[in-house]
Amino acid sequence: VLTACDRAAPCESYIAVQSRAGAHGGRAIVGVVLPGAGWDGDALRVLLRGLARRVAEESATRSMQDALVAEIGVLRELGGLDPLLGVWSRGTLERFLKMLASRCARSGELLAVAVINVVGMKHINEQYGHLEGDALLRHVAMVADYVVRGSDMVARYQGDDIAIAFVGTSAEQAAEVLTRVRTALTRQPLSTDDGERINIRTTAGLTMFGGRDDSV
Repeated sequence: VLTACDRAAPCESYIAVQSRAGAHGGRAIVGVVLPGAGWDGDALRVLLRGLARRVAEESATRSMQDALVAEIGVLRELGGLDPLLGVWSRGTLERFLKMLASRCARSGELLAVAVINVVGMKHINEQYGHLEGDALLRHVAMVADYVVRGSDMVARYQGDDIAIAFVGTSAEQAAEVLTRVRTALTRQPLSTDDGERINIRTTAGLTMFGGRDDSV
């Protein structure tokens, strides 16, 4: 604690700490100015270190997400979208996941990947036609894209499967978002051109990449 006094002004004490976010490499300096002198500097440093560590973590995470959003924007300008569904293609997803997996291995950041499967797609195609089946898949992809964050990726995986890559997300957090996506799909059936409503049933799987214990 640094205390400064002069004849024209009352005493003030200054204290600041620096913290680095271990997993992300972010850094933050937090300081306070206190009136008077004689504060318990050790106790205050403990509080400030916790605050600085949280600021560093959140700043690093936000910076990483901003960078990913920018990279996704570049990919969007270069193409790589599935022409039928309007989300990312399987090839783009594989390239993006390879890049993210490499980054996660270096930083220890988590990466969750989910696959949503539309139940009974063959029956839907037979009953309503392939155009309505394509419209249903497009609806599923658009709902998923609306629910997730801008730094996450929604892509065509294969057939009637839609993949979602959750960046910097734990399994619990990803499962929560995945539940919201599936709930939204249940509540928003597809209306056909003939006015019929197709209720959407899905199954889903989730796996994790990255982190310090990942050997991939």
